[in-house]
Amino acid sequence: MQQLRLLSKGPDETFKIGQRLGSLLKDGDVVALFGELGSGKTTLVKGIASAFLIPERDITSASFTIIAEHKGSIPFYHIDLYRLEGQDLNLIGIEEFIGRGICVIEWAERLGEIPENYIKVRFNIIDAEKRQIIIEGINEGRQIFTNTIKYLKVTLSSNLGNFFALTVISFLLKFPPMRGVQILMVNFLTDLPLALIGFDRVDPDETKKPKNYNVYELGLFFIVFGIISAVFDFIFLSIFKNNDRQLIQTLWFIFSSLTEIIIIFSLRTKRFFVKTQPPPRIILGTVGVVMFLTFLLPLTSIGGSIFDFVSPGIQQLLIISVLSLMYFFTNELIKIFYYSRNY
Repeated sequence: MQQLRLLSKGPDETFKIGQRLGSLLKDGDVVALFGELGSGKTTLVKGIASAFLIPERDITSASFTIIAEHKGSIPFYHIDLYRLEGQDLNLIGIEEFIGRGICVIEWAERLGEIPENYIKVRFNIIDAEKRQIIIEGINEGRQIFTNTIKYLKVTLSSNLGNFFALTVISFLLKFPPMRGVQILMVNFLTDLPLALIGFDRVDPDETKKPKNYNVYELGLFFIVFGIISAVFDFIFLSIFKNNDRQLIQTLWFIFSSLTEIIIIFSLRTKRFFVKTQPPPRIILGTVGVVMFLTFLLPLTSIGGSIFDFVSPGIQQLLIISVLSLMYFFTNELIKIFYYSRNY
């Protein structure tokens, strides 16, 4: 069974490991914790519970209550078997809680044989602060790897295309396509949802076997999808080239932000975008906020005074929206063909 070995240098890191583990759990999962007294099991439980909107203060050692039920975003059961052994386990009816919400069991060694579908977390004490935490039965490492590759593919392919297009177009226009402060704002807004890509869901077939970095494959991917990005930048210029500087820069800001945001929904999966798991709500919500700010900022006084934006017309915004959707679906078609030929 694949193991994920982590080193915690103190309670804060143990809590964060619990948070990350909690973000990967789904309704019905059971987490079995093994370790000596004082190894940090309850701290990890607090981190796991926080992923389900349960305050840290609500999680305490359940040694005296044995089973503590918490109402978070889904039911959460904290079971501590420290004081129970043998026949006593049959009296508390643990099986009644298995499969209902999230169930975390401390001192799981009291259970004897652990079912294969349980997620097992083992604590090894290294010194007064450090703990080795070994996680078995969950594909966290493969999910982290997959989401890291997603981040690289989204950012580098779109940035490569934009860099090439902006460089060429700078020679065609009498002014830069975007001012430095405008480019910084694009990067800031589009990095917000990408910063959360680590929480994204992963297609089951992505975790079936170990992965490694393939520099050739990544390079080919960046080139193919970077070219698509650059082509649509040139299409944008051909449509709006006869407008004045401020309007072109404003529209380019909106178009660049939109395309870099929506491309996340295409390149996050090898499948057709509607045939995969939807992103978590935190990503969807952040994308919604960023898209709202993208359209709002050019309409505000701050957008005009700081970023030199002007208010675009409805027709121009509609053209940009349609062009962005065309860019998205072009990526989808090329993506399906690309993966069918290379995998």
